[in-house]
Amino acid sequence: MPLLGINSLDILFRTSAKPIKVVSGLSFNINESEVFGLVGESGCGKSLTALALMGILPSNAYAEGSINFRGTDLLKLDREPMRRLRGKELASRSSSPAIIARVYSSARSLFNNSINFSF
Repeated sequence: MPLLGINSLDILFRTSAKPIKVVSGLSFNINESEVFGLVGESGCGKSLTALALMGILPSNAYAEGSINFRGTDLLKLDREPMRRLRGKELASRSSSPAIIARVYSSARSLFNNSINFSF
């Protein structure tokens, strides 16, 4: 059994008319100790896939299919069990320059604020 198995994943956004499918039929497996990278063109759904995996899609989005982690379908988990997995067993790292800059800026400002407070 794979460590992570994504099967027929669809990600959709709710609209006033009908849902818009932005990721369609994505499937892959990652085995224990395997190195895996999800790459693709800008806007192809990499980040949305990571958000679905982490259970933190935007409120107007939802996922269908299955995301099995260690034999548990994450799409069927309630909020609290999913929260306990995040950061301990599940994590995502974005390569978006805007996100990296925001994290760096926040860390730098936290550091500077603590120095200013100390003296």
